[in-house]
Amino acid sequence: MISPEAGVILIIIALIVIRSSIRAFHGRRYSRARLIRLPILYLILSVALLLVDFPRTPIYYSVMLLIPAGYAMGTRFGTQASFFYRSNVLYFKRSPVIFIIWMCSFLARISLEFFVPASPMINLIIDAVLSFTAGMILGESVYLLSSRKDVMESNSDNSEI
Repeated sequence: MISPEAGVILIIIALIVIRSSIRAFHGRRYSRARLIRLPILYLILSVALLLVDFPRTPIYYSVMLLIPAGYAMGTRFGTQASFFYRSNVLYFKRSPVIFIIWMCSFLARISLEFFVPASPMINLIIDAVLSFTAGMILGESVYLLSSRKDVMESNSDNSEI
């Protein structure tokens, strides 16, 4: 049975998941700060989870090596992200592949915390996927930040016609 406090936390998490899904697929306003802040947050959370789950076992910290691998994949799948204008304001949609991988790993991690007895091996696997996903989000953000200039130039070329 889930405690009332855990139920409240799960409702908050559900609202975060719904909001993230809507913004990922319908777009969100472009903000350089947002594209920098989000990957930094995920990188910090990935490292924090490893430190909390595996204190005094540095061999498990090698999972953080998946962050650069995720970055490489993120720059590749980041090309699926797109820019568009709504009322002359720049918006972007995230890569569906990266978002779905993040969503699945996030929900798996939440499920572990609330519904599955503690298992170090399962925690390690999920933390590895989350580290990889943090790298993917970083790669996607770098791609979006570097692509913005091309989108802005393209829009100014179209407005002159």
